[in-house]
Amino acid sequence: MYINEKKEELENLYKLARTARDTNNRRNAEKYYEKILMIDPDSWEASFYVVYFQATQIKESGFVSAATSVLNNFNNVFNLIKKNVSDINEQTLIVNEIIKKVEILSTGALKAALTVRSKAELSDIEYIESDFYSIQMTCLLLLFNCGDEIESTFCSPELKSLAANAWKKAIELHKIGMVIPSDECEVDYYSKKIGKYDEKYTKDYEINQLKTARQTLQEKIDELKNELNRIERILSYREGFINKFKWHLVNILGSFILSGIITAIITFLFMDIIRPEHNIPYIIISGVVLGLIIAIKFAINQSKETGEYCGKRHTIEKELKEEEYKLKETINSLNHLKRYS
Repeated sequence: MYINEKKEELENLYKLARTARDTNNRRNAEKYYEKILMIDPDSWEASFYVVYFQATQIKESGFVSAATSVLNNFNNVFNLIKKNVSDINEQTLIVNEIIKKVEILSTGALKAALTVRSKAELSDIEYIESDFYSIQMTCLLLLFNCGDEIESTFCSPELKSLAANAWKKAIELHKIGMVIPSDECEVDYYSKKIGKYDEKYTKDYEINQLKTARQTLQEKIDELKNELNRIERILSYREGFINKFKWHLVNILGSFILSGIITAIITFLFMDIIRPEHNIPYIIISGVVLGLIIAIKFAINQSKETGEYCGKRHTIEKELKEEEYKLKETINSLNHLKRYS
């Protein structure tokens, strides 16, 4: 009698929990699944959804901690499925259900974080981005680790291959986030792991990555060439004999004119104090010296700037060769992959 009552109570709780789950009533779903777990600790469904719905109700500031609880729960949940669900088709449906729920959780959290980041004040952007990076990394890890636990828990090749579905979802999610070098390494690593179960996916991924790299390199090369052409034009103008002569001639004449104006002003202002017949030659000489100093200083500055432009040209030429070599290697790799794909 007691067993039948418990069974009926459990069936009723499952009905209530699943109704709340399917209508996205997260609070009630968590409550009913907690009750199920008290009666049946071996329930994979209750074990997963209690932690899952707790995570869905947490605000962004606590998401990383809540998501880590979901992540740490994968091993227990998948082992309960392996232990208590004997039919492989049913196991497949359950694992796919879990992957789907984890994808929903990760996608929702990342999109919410992107919205917050886009509305952030400029003064808060550094703090917001730090939080955003943590959330993005956690969202990807949820799906990557979900796949890892599937692969390590189940023995059937059909079930192991479901790990690739979780990894693919993470890579798709990565595309809507921001570029973070550490995430890029993770994505490349898992794209190769997917190749064990879906070789075509990995090859297509590598081809797309190489196409993106080719486009990026070409854009950078075009930018470097434009900058190099600009510097070449400047140097051509500065180093040309005629232009160089005109440049310094105008400079010297300008300096003398300037010194003459200064001399005239000084003479006019102090005409009553100084004795012009004795001091004007000294004033003129002082003006000429001043003009020469200005001319020499100007010439030194021009020579220094020309040297800086020459240095820039050398640096850009070197960088351009490196980028062109990378582009050549990328194109070769891309052609090789296409040939054998």
